[in-house]
Amino acid sequence: MSKNLVEILDGYKVGELKELAKTSGLKGYSKLKKAELVEAVSKQLEQVEVASLDVPDEIKNIFVKEEKKEKAVQKKTTHTKTPIIGVAPHVMNVAKDGQAPYVPVANPVLHDKKIYPNDPCPCGSGKKYKKCCGKRA
Repeated sequence: MSKNLVEILDGYKVGELKELAKTSGLKGYSKLKKAELVEAVSKQLEQVEVASLDVPDEIKNIFVKEEKKEKAVQKKTTHTKTPIIGVAPHVMNVAKDGQAPYVPVANPVLHDKKIYPNDPCPCGSGKKYKKCCGKRA
């Protein structure tokens, strides 16, 4: 969950950690080493309703703070406004007073292919481009 919880649990003695494991409902805690016990207890406390357990207040406070942070984040996400980006084209197409919506027609883009020196001249003379209009260019 949080580093604070692991740090606080790390400060406890093995006997206290085993007692916490017992109250939180963790099974198989008797053979765990201290580091493994800290990790297992922190995971178990995340899954269980801590307010109903008989655990020290400092551990309960961590969970209360985390819940407050989560609620604040949820409030922020629900109240944020969505940006109005790219709406202008859609607003222009809205029909006014029963009229059909205006649909803009894209202007055709003419792509002139490159004229090479040995190609026929585009002016229509029948000569090669290099002998006709290509001389001027």
